Amino acid sequence: MPAAGSRNGSYVYNVQNNGNYWSATENNSNNANYLNFNSDEANMNNNNRNNGHSVRLAKHLPYDDTLLTDLFRAYYDARRNKRNTRSQLRFELNLETNIIHLYHDLRERKYRPSPSICFVIEDSVKREVFASEFRDRVVHHLYWNYVADLFDRLFIYDSYSCRKGKGTLKGIERLEHHIRSATHNFTREAWVLQLDIQGYFMHIRREQLREMVLEVLLRYGYTDPLLLYLTDVIILKDPLDGCRYCGKPTDWDGLPDSKCLSKQPHGVGLPIGDLTSQLFSNIFLNRLDRFVQHDLGFRHYGRYVDDFWLVDTSKERLRSAIEPIRVFLREMGMTLHPKKIRLYLCTERVAFLGAVCAPYCRHASKRTTQKFHDKLLMWEKDLENLSSITDKREREQWLTDCRACVNSYLGYLGHFNADRLVCRELSGSKLLEMFAVEKTDNARCGKVRCENICFLSIFS
Repeated sequence: MPAAGSRNGSYVYNVQNNGNYWSATENNSNNANYLNFNSDEANMNNNNRNNGHSVRLAKHLPYDDTLLTDLFRAYYDARRNKRNTRSQLRFELNLETNIIHLYHDLRERKYRPSPSICFVIEDSVKREVFASEFRDRVVHHLYWNYVADLFDRLFIYDSYSCRKGKGTLKGIERLEHHIRSATHNFTREAWVLQLDIQGYFMHIRREQLREMVLEVLLRYGYTDPLLLYLTDVIILKDPLDGCRYCGKPTDWDGLPDSKCLSKQPHGVGLPIGDLTSQLFSNIFLNRLDRFVQHDLGFRHYGRYVDDFWLVDTSKERLRSAIEPIRVFLREMGMTLHPKKIRLYLCTERVAFLGAVCAPYCRHASKRTTQKFHDKLLMWEKDLENLSSITDKREREQWLTDCRACVNSYLGYLGHFNADRLVCRELSGSKLLEMFAVEKTDNARCGKVRCENICFLSIFS
């Protein structure tokens, strides 16, 4: 039982030092028996029952004794893919001290996010990314662990971004499923309408998002003061406040204003790079999902972040849905991307999430196949310098990294009709000289079929 102290009017005394729990049975009009305890003893007394607190069944309270345990759990979640980064190592160097300081900051409502690091990436699409300090990442995972399951239950099934059991592959599979369902397995004509939101993360109104999140939390009884406090701190944080820019000023050349946070009005925009931004992006567009499915009546619908599609047997019905969706997004402060409105026949090749879907087959996009080709060329180039490496550990590390990279691509491409691609790329690769190659008749290794060749060691 928590040491909740006692109450006298509007003041509360001895919180965390004493526990006082009054019986519901009165001794007279003022007094009732109560249990009093502290770290040394426990006893029964008779006192003014108005000094007690009203008690009700509550959900898990983050600020009770489990907060410290929850922080350690959040730390291990946060470091899972950030092990050995500078920020993580600095935090881990004095792990217990840092966790305790963070624990007290959260309990005393003194926690404030640190300035972020801003930089530009150009992998596939040019984007502005904000990286939070590792300490803030721990808080993000703490918040995620408290509320993610609640919001996940409220999302539609066909929302795939940053959800357990979902992801890009699930989104591709569901698109194929909806196409087969609408066309009765390609026996009748149907159409796919693909839409996109222009500069989605950079146009989210933070105060509007805060109201959405608090509305759901309060509706379902998540009234913990710490939870509401973290909601305000995380959502209303200005990523540009004290932000440190990493890279050259020319890195921002060519970046559209719709993808640059500094070009947005005050109070608008979420930082790309935070775990909570992924959750909040789903919460913000959950109303759009409900609008398309319930108000517009489209059964075959799916969304991955700001990229969404509709499948229907009527081409005109899909065309007529564009304007209502545009108006609905405008009311939320969003703009439908004018250059990314595409309408296909289901029998055509439909590109979605790095895949190209066609009847009864699925191919990897040109971008993915080009990356695979470039990676093989990179490893082959490094292979020429491998003979000059005399350190055995360094040489083994190179071989391990090479195998892991190739396996990663082969595992991913195994979900597509990419057998010929893999055979073409690997059959002439110099990397095979570094691995034992066993020839068999039409052997199959993993999910990649190579005619008369089985790259056993590559998969080992």
